[in-house]
Amino acid sequence: MTQPLRVLHVIERMDRGGAEAMLMNLYRAVDRDVIQFDFMVHTTHKAQYDDEIAALGGRIFRIHRFYGYNPVSYWAAWKKFFTDHPEYGIVHGHITSSAAVYLRVARKFGLTTIAHSHSEDNGPGLLGLGLDIVQKFIPRTTDYFFACSDQAAVNKFGSGVLSRPNYHFFPNGIDTSRYVFDPTSRERVRTEFGFGDAPVIGHVGRFVHEKNHMFLINVFESLVRIRPDARLLLVGDGVLRAKAEKKVAELELESSVVFAGIRPDIPDLLCGMDVFCFPSTHEGLPVSVVEAEASGLPTVLTDTLSPRLTITDRVHRLGLDQGPQAWVSMLADLAATPGIREEGSAHQVAQAGFDVRDTAAWLTDFYLSVQPHR
Repeated sequence: MTQPLRVLHVIERMDRGGAEAMLMNLYRAVDRDVIQFDFMVHTTHKAQYDDEIAALGGRIFRIHRFYGYNPVSYWAAWKKFFTDHPEYGIVHGHITSSAAVYLRVARKFGLTTIAHSHSEDNGPGLLGLGLDIVQKFIPRTTDYFFACSDQAAVNKFGSGVLSRPNYHFFPNGIDTSRYVFDPTSRERVRTEFGFGDAPVIGHVGRFVHEKNHMFLINVFESLVRIRPDARLLLVGDGVLRAKAEKKVAELELESSVVFAGIRPDIPDLLCGMDVFCFPSTHEGLPVSVVEAEASGLPTVLTDTLSPRLTITDRVHRLGLDQGPQAWVSMLADLAATPGIREEGSAHQVAQAGFDVRDTAAWLTDFYLSVQPHR
């Protein structure tokens, strides 16, 4: 039997973040008799998806992080890896802070290289400035550019990338069939959390700076003054979760806010919500928003996020500079009719190119067409 083509994906760690969720959706959907994913991660700690990767036949390799001051040891580690593992012909990089190093080493070994951008902004401060600088070298080290949005491509690779023939917009696909609204799932979720007939505002995402949970909590605190029965369902985990929990306690909202943590039943949780609110300061193309739209949820987004996120007519955009009250008013209006879903939303999302079966098939053909012939 012909062995599958093994592709090495380079990423920080395989936890439940946006890029990681997209990658796992692809990995589950791809024909693993044809293409097999392996992963190079920059952590020694076990991550959320490690066991599933092993069950699907993937391998996880580990390398020390690149800090800027250790290019020699980082380069040497990659050189040793490619020497020890000649089975790889394609390296697909999802971490751009060190891509200029590991992709350059890969090219010296004759491998096909892909740089994949998942974010439209590098964030504030010295860290963001440092990323801006090191990313300027990526175009010299990669054969192909992928991005979840045109803005994410420009952020990482420069404005000229959009006209390059080796640039590909790559949608963050989902299994749209799993997100068709199900009233039975809605009832189960609302019973589990004791929501009853209350309007439920939902959010799915890591507790990190760009997700803007503090703004969302402030908005919800004002919403409760209008709708005392409203509930906020926060799904996910992260370094700022404790800070968010403290904020909720200070505002005396513990009885109205649910911290659900990491959950495997996201499609069901979306069924239990009435409005999806996503006030991120910056993103690439967040999978959770695509999932919410497939579920038929009215969705309120920051107006600076990618226009490709407006897939259904239930998307509403607001500026963070408009202040919390504009968001409160929008959420109050949308929450006035709880449980109302738009039929056919999952099909609409699939037709827009966001079904993972389509993206997995495209990626398989792409990998097969660019593998080096040795």
